[in-house]
Amino acid sequence: MGGSDYNVAVIDQRMELPELEAKLEAMFPSMMVYRTVYLSGCVPNGQYSGWHTDYNGTKSFHGRPVAWNLWIPLQDLNKETGGQLIFYNGEGQAEIEQVLRLTRKKNMLFQYIMLDLLKEQLDQHTITTDIKFGEGLIFSEITPHKVGTDFKPSGDTTAREVLTLWLIEKDSKLDNEFIDDVIAFPEDGVINQIETKEHIKGLERFCTQTRNLFLQSKEIIDKRKQDNP
Repeated sequence: MGGSDYNVAVIDQRMELPELEAKLEAMFPSMMVYRTVYLSGCVPNGQYSGWHTDYNGTKSFHGRPVAWNLWIPLQDLNKETGGQLIFYNGEGQAEIEQVLRLTRKKNMLFQYIMLDLLKEQLDQHTITTDIKFGEGLIFSEITPHKVGTDFKPSGDTTAREVLTLWLIEKDSKLDNEFIDDVIAFPEDGVINQIETKEHIKGLERFCTQTRNLFLQSKEIIDKRKQDNP
């Protein structure tokens, strides 16, 4: 995601977490979990992500469905243990989101280029968050964020461990035409430095996985309804 060295996805699939999902269902009845990822950061290397949003999963769906990330640390996360999570504080957020949401679907990498150009402004308007084990954060997947870079790792530093759940509106509909178009994107269609072959292949994998995980989540929800009518 945006050239991050932090986000090492140890498990990136649809893990079923019934107790947690039941609590989320009660809190956010219009939302559903459609992706679960266990991340382990390479803290001993001192490598952290720059400003990024998450790969904009809403572009794999019709319209602009609401999409959130639930970020649950599996250890205390602060400067000493692995760097805080840093958010843009919202000044001008509407304008930034509008630019990112209007990005052509195949050119999703453009949002990272825009964030890189806005780095100075983003750095001037930040909220830094220390989080204790068991606490969680929920935020829009398109909210610019990064991991702290001023952490100086020691030899006995443990890796950062985080469970993240991606949520989307239950009535969201997959844009299968777009996903199929991305999968079929010809290599000779890569005509500029933004649409690199590496980016298109990454986008292809992401869209394919998003579709598979979303359909799997629907099956899980339908089965729960049958078991608990």
